[in-house]
Amino acid sequence: MPLLRVEDLKIHYPIKSGIFSRQTGRIRAIDGINFTICARGSLAIVGKSGAGKSTIGRALVGLEQVTSGQIIYAGRNMIQATNRRLTDYEKAIQLISKDEFNFVGRHMLVLDYIASPLRNSAIYQLQQKKQG
Repeated sequence: MPLLRVEDLKIHYPIKSGIFSRQTGRIRAIDGINFTICARGSLAIVGKSGAGKSTIGRALVGLEQVTSGQIIYAGRNMIQATNRRLTDYEKAIQLISKDEFNFVGRHMLVLDYIASPLRNSAIYQLQQKKQG
């Protein structure tokens, strides 16, 4: 069973114009992507600048309004979830954000960038066990 499934995800932004700010069109930032991640799996989204990579990530963590589609985590639609904070979803989903001025430094391997959130999560879990 997949841990995370994204189905027909669409994120569109309205184009408004005129004195009444009526919608005259829309920008299709993300227009129907699908992917599945199984437990202990990972996903890297790679593409040109402006392709929508950050928009997808922001939608997954709830920072971007989704036009349509589903984000299913452990069998639950997270777009319709009223209180994400009560789930393990936020612990499971993490973004690795790039520094646009120094994306991959010469002193750091890509593996280190990818492993950083995993290491931070493991340290956090150990601290929680010690406190609990």
